[in-house]
Amino acid sequence: MSFEETTFRTEAAYWLGHRAQTVSPGYFKKAKAVVAEFDEAFGHLAPNRLHPGFIAELQKSELGKSLRFTTVNHKIQIITAILNFSVRSRRIPFNPAAGLQKLKGSRAAMRFWEKWEAEAFLSFADKKYPFGSPKRWVYVAYLTSINTAIRAGELLGMQPRDIVQDGEMIHIQRQFRPGCTCVPRAQKQADEICALQPRAKNRVGCDHQAARGFGSRANFLPRTGPAHLA
Repeated sequence: MSFEETTFRTEAAYWLGHRAQTVSPGYFKKAKAVVAEFDEAFGHLAPNRLHPGFIAELQKSELGKSLRFTTVNHKIQIITAILNFSVRSRRIPFNPAAGLQKLKGSRAAMRFWEKWEAEAFLSFADKKYPFGSPKRWVYVAYLTSINTAIRAGELLGMQPRDIVQDGEMIHIQRQFRPGCTCVPRAQKQADEICALQPRAKNRVGCDHQAARGFGSRANFLPRTGPAHLA
């Protein structure tokens, strides 16, 4: 069969007729609604008219309806599925929309706190979880995360004994995946880490329980902001 002997409407009906028993009822209902919508707009066209340029304009039109990228991709996928099935069934010689790329939504730009915003947040956390309170570790976690920008897994595995080089560095050795990283640290941050679990003496002159880290705590990490605030 050539392109001139059929239409998109005919091929869509053929596809629906064969897919009714092979897909979920929910998918079939959605596909049928998409086919009905497109049938009104260009069901009379020959399949070879549905080339990448035509589909690109269709994508643009659909986005103009304030639809999400995923919704538009789903609707276009119905068209390509129909055309691919017709090719496999030898009803048309090839898929005119072959090679069409899915729409990819732009990711939101990464945002960072200004210094005053991070300082205000730490001041709030310091008052909410005062020194000596059972939940002081929450403030220490925020303080460390903002000052070093270390990953969540690295923070959860950190222990007071990781403060090395006479207190100048935090040596990250334990995380959820293998690796070893050194990051700068602020004095207040080191003091808070050491004060969190006072049991054994370490090289920077603070007490801590060397066997435990943040790993036993909840997953509390915020997005990291500017470093070296404390």
